[in-house]
Amino acid sequence: MAKNGFSMANRVAVQQVTAAASTTLTTADCGKMLFVAQGSSTTGINLPSLAAAGDGWNITVVKTVSGSASAAITIEASADDGGTPMIGVELGPSCAALSGDDLTIAGVAAPGTQVTLTSIGGNWIVTGRTSSDAGITIA
Repeated sequence: MAKNGFSMANRVAVQQVTAAASTTLTTADCGKMLFVAQGSSTTGINLPSLAAAGDGWNITVVKTVSGSASAAITIEASADDGGTPMIGVELGPSCAALSGDDLTIAGVAAPGTQVTLTSIGGNWIVTGRTSSDAGITIA
């Protein structure tokens, strides 16, 4: 490959997610960035099971547009993963510890709010970034 100073090696696969749609991710979605335009109702994203994903599988979800304050973006772990497969931290005004099986980006969270989930050791490790108090929660 010629050296031209621009490498395609770090290009990230992106996917636009329509508001109020339900998206089920597969192992082939590893490494993607999902850009979600929030609408007037909740948008759901379903993760593959931890066993299927394997260590290192990761996804980043970014809220791009604000919609209704009552419309959230939910990211749900597989029922096969047990009770509290998500653990991590919200990096924002509250710097809250996170633990549970369903992650929510609140309707009041600002555009640009994002979470990265990485599968390792039988857990989803979550890092969330938001400027809103309680912009990201896990229950």
